[in-house]
Amino acid sequence: TFEWQLNLGISISGVLNFMAFMLTSVSGLQFIVAQAPHSMKGILIGLYYFSAGLFTMLGAFLVLPFYFPFQNTTTRLVNCGFDYYLTNTVIAAVGLLVYVAVVRGYKYR
Repeated sequence: TFEWQLNLGISISGVLNFMAFMLTSVSGLQFIVAQAPHSMKGILIGLYYFSAGLFTMLGAFLVLPFYFPFQNTTTRLVNCGFDYYLTNTVIAAVGLLVYVAVVRGYKYR
């Protein structure tokens, strides 16, 4: 029963993560197309996809210290303890501060 609960939890979080990614990617690309000069739209869309891939890879590397092997199985699962959530909270707070700094300097075109 533990495996069933674990798979259900992983699938629900995966669906929510996918929905969040789709909503942010659509709105981010729409903002780029609406605000960028015509000659720069292609490079900015490419830069957007590059940064999305880079942050996905960075997120995968940041989770590695929290993996631990179970003794009886070969599967590896994320240890969702206090350190894991503290690390995610600190990264989100730094991202929020960077976002606020960028937004304060933004001028509507």
